[in-house]
Amino acid sequence: EYKDISLEEFPVINKRMIIENYDDFLSNKYKKEALFTTATSGSYGTPLTFYMTKEKKKRQNAEIIFFNKWIGYEVGMKHIYISNAGKKTNLKAMIQNQVLIIPEGMNLQWLEKYRSFLKNSKIEILIGYPSVISALAEYCSSNGDTGCDFKLKSIITMAETLYELDRNRIEETFGATVVGRYATTETGVLAHQCMENKQYHLNLSGYIIEVLSIDEDKPALPGEVGRIVVTDLLSYAMPLIRYEIGDLGILSDSKCTCGLNTPTLQTVEGRLAESVFNTKGQRIHH
Repeated sequence: EYKDISLEEFPVINKRMIIENYDDFLSNKYKKEALFTTATSGSYGTPLTFYMTKEKKKRQNAEIIFFNKWIGYEVGMKHIYISNAGKKTNLKAMIQNQVLIIPEGMNLQWLEKYRSFLKNSKIEILIGYPSVISALAEYCSSNGDTGCDFKLKSIITMAETLYELDRNRIEETFGATVVGRYATTETGVLAHQCMENKQYHLNLSGYIIEVLSIDEDKPALPGEVGRIVVTDLLSYAMPLIRYEIGDLGILSDSKCTCGLNTPTLQTVEGRLAESVFNTKGQRIHH
């Protein structure tokens, strides 16, 4: 049982601490074989497996459905999904009405293949990595294509930082609104950009999200780059309390003009592990 203490009294944890004390983070109220598993990619360290209950997995799916609606994507609509997170069976792709594009071997042949596909399909929704979509947009633009050549209306980027240069290139080429989704495999959708002013609205329905100073465990000021720390209120199988994901973000000091009264992030700044510091120990911003 938890004592009546404030969240700030809990220590901030990270992946290294979980790895070193793995069994202690697993709840003994559940059998492993009854739980869902998901794993981090290990791009910035050792891959780590997380356990979640059936209810938590349903919640993740519900979050995706809810935020998809922000761009007009309803369940069952045909869409393109650019990801290398694992191939799906033909049956599952058909049920989800999904065209899965795996971004492997992005040579001229690959780019031309999907340029042609996009121009000749009536698909309106595209979800995928911003770096891949931007490269495809640049190729299409270099061949004289404009928004009039495509049917796309909305694009969600994921898994990588969405830079304004890429957003502008994608929107200009495809004639579609681009918004970023900030999510992790071990938690779910933590923040999502609205279509009006592109701030990342924090998902507080199942999470407590903090932005802490780079050097100490105190709140970062609005407009200041800080570490994103998440308390997942539904991670019963493997409780994540004040879990430092490894990402950086900047809290906004103003409310979004869309009318949704939730705290927002100005930007998600990428991984702390990717940061470059000068000789004074100051982080260099991109």
